Amino acid sequence: QGVYVEDLIGEGNVALAMAMEMFDCIEKPDEMEGFLSKMVMDAMEQSIEVEMSESQQDQEIVEKVNKIAKAAKELAEDLRRPVSVSELAKETEFTEEEIEEWLKCKNDILYFAEKYCKLMTPQGIQHIKLRDYQKLYLKHLEKNRLSIYLACRQCSKTTMSSIFMLHYICFNVDKNALVLGNKRKTAVEILDKAKKIFIELPYYLRPGVYKWNEAEIVLDNGCRLMAEATTINSGISF
Repeated sequence: QGVYVEDLIGEGNVALAMAMEMFDCIEKPDEMEGFLSKMVMDAMEQSIEVEMSESQQDQEIVEKVNKIAKAAKELAEDLRRPVSVSELAKETEFTEEEIEEWLKCKNDILYFAEKYCKLMTPQGIQHIKLRDYQKLYLKHLEKNRLSIYLACRQCSKTTMSSIFMLHYICFNVDKNALVLGNKRKTAVEILDKAKKIFIELPYYLRPGVYKWNEAEIVLDNGCRLMAEATTINSGISF
């Protein structure tokens, strides 16, 4: 049904642990086996239903965002020189203002994050407001290939990392980004945050989408973002 076996096993283990805490509610010992089996099967079936529902939503999103052409690259190849904003505007559906905004976002991740990145909050979908330490974190990621980050809880590490990865795949060509989590579900949740920010971007900042599912985004600029569980084989051939 499109759900990884290890994820089903994980859901079953959680249900089994919950069932163990309910042993005192079982009056007859011979009912125990049936009770445990039902708890585990119900948890697995619910996981499959959620996966199928999310897959359908992902497919609908693909149809909406798969629009942008590779006009800049093609025009530069034809002219054999860098193209101007006005030349690019004539060859595409975009205005000069939209192209200028694209260039500003490409060259300044903080501008991109504060002006165009939105997330759901208790007050609805809102622009992200960066604190000083979050700005430093984004600029650090931009300038350094390898980083180890020690930070407190609830300081938006996941959100900032999602913004960085999204900026990386939207404004580059033929690049890969990989999210690893202690469980596949954790990595997918991080990827999902990047997907939600992507959906809220204006059309002229979004590359076209070739593939869009629970654990992978592939864009028409040759970039992709994937989510996997941390194993001995993670990232091989990536």
